[in-house]
Amino acid sequence: MLSSLVSPPLPMIGVPYIIYWKSAFSSYAASHFRQGLLSVVQSSCSHTWDAFQLAHASYRLYCTWNNQFVPDSNQKLSSKLGSHLLGDSPKINIPIPEKDLDLRFLVCGLSCTLDACLLGSLEDGLNALLNIEIRGSKLHNRVSAAPSPLQEGTFSRGFVTMRCDITCSCAHISLLVSGSAQTCFDDQLLECHIKSALIEKSQLVHAVPNSEGRMSSLLNPLNSVSMACGASVFEVHMRVPTWAAQVLKYLAPEVSYRSLVTLGIASIQGISVASFEMEDADRLLFFCRRQGMDFVSEDDAASCRPR
Repeated sequence: MLSSLVSPPLPMIGVPYIIYWKSAFSSYAASHFRQGLLSVVQSSCSHTWDAFQLAHASYRLYCTWNNQFVPDSNQKLSSKLGSHLLGDSPKINIPIPEKDLDLRFLVCGLSCTLDACLLGSLEDGLNALLNIEIRGSKLHNRVSAAPSPLQEGTFSRGFVTMRCDITCSCAHISLLVSGSAQTCFDDQLLECHIKSALIEKSQLVHAVPNSEGRMSSLLNPLNSVSMACGASVFEVHMRVPTWAAQVLKYLAPEVSYRSLVTLGIASIQGISVASFEMEDADRLLFFCRRQGMDFVSEDDAASCRPR
């Protein structure tokens, strides 16, 4: 009666599954089914749906196939005999893999066209900066952890998952790492594998095309006293891995960290680069203003230096 009133998908009634017998059954058959169900539950971390299917298969195999415990021997044998399960089959919800993040960079400079040369230079510079940070990073801590849902069942016996903390310059990031027990329980080997996985597979930083799919766009300079010491800046968007975004955001407010200034980066996702000084802005804008002019000789270089 209950199954006729409630059909999948079931409402949230607090009980996800109900096992019931639709027809008459013997105590022997019920005992056999119960034994099969408990055997599955005790043997492995199983889902109710799968445990029932296995126990019901055993019931059909021994209690209906040879017609021993069917109340009416003339009843047509089918999978409908015996116990029934009221509930929805489980679904494996695979999470969307973590995507790279789009970061907004403000770069010291005048109104310019974001051509392939400019964007390629920023890509390569940021990629080198991240490589430096990871190569010099140290494994700070590691603890055992459960694998992510996307990885469950994909590793063979002997593979383990660790949550690892690594430090680089002023940054601190946590990563979920899976590998052989030999690798994950050897700190030096684990550290090397993490570095290899992060920076040696592909380029980390990619310029984001504008809405029309072109990599060039004329931008007007912006001004803010909180960035680049009030010098003009222009906006560039870059796509970076999540861990790389964490590193860059850690480094931006560090007064002693000067590598970002080398690339003219004055702000990352609204975080001002603290080590940016007035003389940096003067030097960078000097070269921006001299675009298209002839190079001077070494003897004349002194007279062209920014004051």
